[in-house]
Amino acid sequence: MTSVFIRRISSIALSGICLAAPFAAEAKESAVKLVVNREPMVTIVMAKDAPEFSLKAAESLKTYIQKISGADVVIVNDPTKVATPGKIWVGSHPDLAKAHPDVKLDFSNPEETLIQTSGPDLILAGRDRVGANGSQLEGGTNLAVMAFIEDQLGVRWLWPGDLGTDIPKEESIQVAPMAQRYTPQLRLRWINMANAGRDYRSMNDAGRANMAKGISNPEQWVSEKDRATRQWLNNHHIDAPPTKEAVNCMAGSLGNFRARHVSYGWYERYGKEHPEYFAMQMDGTRTPYPAPPYAKLCVSHPAVADIWIKNAKAFFESNPDATTFEAAENDRGWEGYCVCENCLAMDDKNGEILERNLKWKGVEKPFYSLTDRYTKFWNQIARRLKQEFPGRDVNVSTFAYHPTRPGPSIKMEENIIPAFIGLERRFHNRNSQEHTLAQREMWRKWWEAANRRNVLIWRPNIIYKNLGLPYIFTARHAENMRFLADHGLAGIYFGNSGGHWAIQGPQLYLHAKLAWDPKKDYKQILADYYERAFGPAAPYVAQYFQLFEDLHIKLAEQYKGQIYSIYADPPRLYREARQDDQPATARLGREGVVKNRQVEEKAAALLAQAENAVANGGKIYQDRVAFLKVGFAFIQAQLDSIESGNSYVESPTPENKAKFDQAVARRDALLLSQINTPAVNAMNIWREWAGAQPKVIPAKKRQKEEKKLINDLEA
Repeated sequence: MTSVFIRRISSIALSGICLAAPFAAEAKESAVKLVVNREPMVTIVMAKDAPEFSLKAAESLKTYIQKISGADVVIVNDPTKVATPGKIWVGSHPDLAKAHPDVKLDFSNPEETLIQTSGPDLILAGRDRVGANGSQLEGGTNLAVMAFIEDQLGVRWLWPGDLGTDIPKEESIQVAPMAQRYTPQLRLRWINMANAGRDYRSMNDAGRANMAKGISNPEQWVSEKDRATRQWLNNHHIDAPPTKEAVNCMAGSLGNFRARHVSYGWYERYGKEHPEYFAMQMDGTRTPYPAPPYAKLCVSHPAVADIWIKNAKAFFESNPDATTFEAAENDRGWEGYCVCENCLAMDDKNGEILERNLKWKGVEKPFYSLTDRYTKFWNQIARRLKQEFPGRDVNVSTFAYHPTRPGPSIKMEENIIPAFIGLERRFHNRNSQEHTLAQREMWRKWWEAANRRNVLIWRPNIIYKNLGLPYIFTARHAENMRFLADHGLAGIYFGNSGGHWAIQGPQLYLHAKLAWDPKKDYKQILADYYERAFGPAAPYVAQYFQLFEDLHIKLAEQYKGQIYSIYADPPRLYREARQDDQPATARLGREGVVKNRQVEEKAAALLAQAENAVANGGKIYQDRVAFLKVGFAFIQAQLDSIESGNSYVESPTPENKAKFDQAVARRDALLLSQINTPAVNAMNIWREWAGAQPKVIPAKKRQKEEKKLINDLEA
């Protein structure tokens, strides 16, 4: 008889920490038998009125026990109907306390979970909260069940879909005596990968035409794709931001966090009658710069706070379970801030000089941080908000972003939740060790301003505009997560993740695991990932991804201090995989460096070794190595497209244009062949490529641009 046997542990719960220690040696508890020789020894018991995610958890538990052992475990509401020796209690139940009076069944912490054996029974429960509108706000029971399926039953969700799901096969399953409580530190866990709908809606006509070649009903297809991605995220105790199609729950007890810019739409609503509500420009006018959709506010004007309070009050009254309302300044974060006398008087004139100049129409100049100005505004509305809703958890959400990224010199009110948009990782010129340490110090100042409480959200655009290329930075990501977790981290919002699983798989998997436990050993996570996914090929696959991680670290130092634009420069990114290590000094292939495919050749050799390692057995491993090869084929095709595009930009001849078009056509054919797999997200590629592909620039404009770049670099 084979069996799954889990080590016996007892645990003490702390916020975000689970301390485990062995039971005393003389303990007489015996293993809880779930399945013996494919026969169920337990019945799942849950309340008839269990909330949505508890019901889903029970079905998941039943499904995975059956997939592991073949046993069909029954789900019942009435424990007196149970015919098996034991029960698995899923969530709260009217009879649970009577059946197990010695088990502590109250949950005082947000999303607190319990996994405990008691006699022949297993208890999987947690803090569940359902909102006034019926949507589930906390799903501790679901979190406990999914943790049990992964940690005790040994299931792994490596990437979305059947190929990425690794399920052990055992005829018998038994669980050693255990009592484990856990409260996640992160109360917000968003990883924005369920965005197929957004990608489809944002695509241009060419992208939609590509989609039509492989998908007959795009609207239905993207909806199903997003549901599958959300299921993968939920399996890992996380979620994506809520949409019209999905009610958010597994993203944490702060899952309704309002991550928005406050003044979108304000100018359209108030600008005509009250231009004085908006930022005074350098020319003395109140005309928004660069355009009305990006209007900045005059936060010293009393009516601005009044309007914010009015809008927030209406929102909270209409949404009785909401906890945050946004007060972050508008996007286009380096432009158009107020220079009226009253706003300037709110500033710390000795504040940190910003990393980039601020801009107004016809004016660009260095400026100090505006953080104190906005913190004073946020403090004012935060105090008023508490007065409006005494006894209720209502908070001001905002961004530490661009001119407000440096930490404030004054304390924040307790009901302000800032989201720090820094430590982005993906952009080369922001990934040097020096820049990372500087950004950590900014974060530390926010933590000090928050009286060292866990209220800070990390919101990097962590894999933004990556064009499906191998941005791998697992070590630095884990190091940052540990630092932030030790200094006030309350949540994460990883925006704009393309979900290219055959290219960035370990990176995306690690993001999910550290969102649940930011202090977990990342090396153990990755070792388990490679072993479970690739078996005998694991060492070669690990080296393959490490090759690209080493390149990313090298380029971070190489590009240190250089000017970079996420909108103009993506075609240059990872072109260095085929270049030497001379620092770039301009854009779009005009670096003047010698071609060198050493990294690419090493990567191909490692994949060949991985393929050889699984050639004589283990079809699942063969299929997964083949999955990686699809990703590498795309990397090569994308680099071909970028390289030929840059050649066309440098020399816009008909011949070069034809080569460019042919390279893109080959790449798109590969994407179309894989559109129903999670290997590469075709829609994301087509959407991003539309705004990033190389374009011919007139000679005079190009020369002017290059001259300015070089002057800026020299300065």
